[in-house]
Amino acid sequence: MAYVYAVTLVFVTFVCPLWFLGVQKYKDEIRGPWDEAKPIFRGVP
Repeated sequence: MAYVYAVTLVFVTFVCPLWFLGVQKYKDEIRGPWDEAKPIFRGVP
C-alpha cells in the first residue's frame, strides 16, 4: 500500500505539472462576454 501511495505522490507532484507545461502550447485563448472590460481612451492628452 505504501508503494501505491509513493507512486501516486510522485505522479501528482512531478508528472502532472510537467504534463501541464507541455500541453500549454495547444491551449486556445477564447474571448467572450465574461472577460474584463478594457477601456478605450480617445482624445485623452
